[in-house]
Amino acid sequence: MDPRAEVFPGIDVHDRLTRPMTIAPAGQDFHASRRDDVRAVVDAAPGRRLADTVSDHDVPMTRPAGLPTINLDLVRDHARDAGRAR
Repeated sequence: MDPRAEVFPGIDVHDRLTRPMTIAPAGQDFHASRRDDVRAVVDAAPGRRLADTVSDHDVPMTRPAGLPTINLDLVRDHARDAGRAR
């Protein structure tokens, strides 16, 4: 992969990411009709999870109060998984 290449956001960009991630698509916008595609991205690699949200397109702007819950759940899951690895 050429590091100078342009990368356009889309489902295919997730194939390039190797770190764990939480995907929180807005449930009431164009992603709602692509739920199966988003689920496939999550299922395609270990360490990925899907966080359901009830929001329009811009989750941080339309539902900022929901982001701490998503983040806390992620931290709790990570701590639980780290405890199992010991």
